[in-house]
Amino acid sequence: MILSRKPVVMIQPKNTTVCAGDPISFSIGVAGKDLQFRWSYEIGGETYLLFDGAYNRPDVTLAAAANPDIHNGMKGSCYIWNDYGDTFTETAVVTVSPRSFEDVRENDWYYADVMRAVENGLISGVSATEFKPQDNITIAAVIKLSACLHQLRSQGTVTLTPGETTWYDPYVEYAKEHGVIQGDEWLGFYNKEATRLEFVRILYPALPAYSYTDPNYIEADAIPDLPSDANWAGPVYVFYRAGILTGSDTFGSFRPGAMISRGEVAAILTRMVDASTRRLLSLPIPDLGEMAGPMCWTAVENRFVFITEQNGKPAVVHGLFDS
Repeated sequence: MILSRKPVVMIQPKNTTVCAGDPISFSIGVAGKDLQFRWSYEIGGETYLLFDGAYNRPDVTLAAAANPDIHNGMKGSCYIWNDYGDTFTETAVVTVSPRSFEDVRENDWYYADVMRAVENGLISGVSATEFKPQDNITIAAVIKLSACLHQLRSQGTVTLTPGETTWYDPYVEYAKEHGVIQGDEWLGFYNKEATRLEFVRILYPALPAYSYTDPNYIEADAIPDLPSDANWAGPVYVFYRAGILTGSDTFGSFRPGAMISRGEVAAILTRMVDASTRRLLSLPIPDLGEMAGPMCWTAVENRFVFITEQNGKPAVVHGLFDS
């Protein structure tokens, strides 16, 4: 019996249904010698070819995270060839179903942010049914988020996937290459839980500076527990002014040394990606009975600034007159 050397598709790609946030992958079985593979996918009538050498194989991940608004109905196929001939596979269709987490309920303040962040491939659940919104995250996980956010902003989709040896290696390398982190600045700390200050420090470079518009009037030293000249305070003040951060209490405290929860992470990621979800921030006037020292104030247009003393420390409170 003489075996054909021309490519013969033995196993066709199959239609697949995935949950929002899950990877979209296809695999095929092909007989033949010295085979070459070129995968392609179609979205909205437009066809995109994958030329990278990493895709020259019988299995492929076409999207690291399925987004219902983008990938529902996406079609994938593969062209295979060698010196003896060529062939095409059949086309497989992707269906993206909504994601559901047992520990994220619709009345939770972070529900919409979690779902939107997952669908954009910025963050994923810890399992198919759990998100663990109260858990903290590590430095390595923050670097992953920043790398994915940078790729989503610059390329329109997230294709980064975990490494085979150490899961965060591809994200760290991408972050280094694109200036999200500087060299080995976090070496030795990848498995450490991130503080809120470290989180903002790593996330800030994921977007270009012009994307951080500043509709909120936040003066220097206005954040009660973070002087503007403190280490890494700059990005925090940018996030407050942009409406990405709103503070942890009525005075707008940041709590720089506290850990950050996954629910809070999802909210921040969502506000970074979608400017329409950012918040107008007007820090409230504290109870004047709590003020121990003399108070002075000034106003520009419809904004006020109070400079006073609270608990023995200087306090700056500002906002809008109509608040």
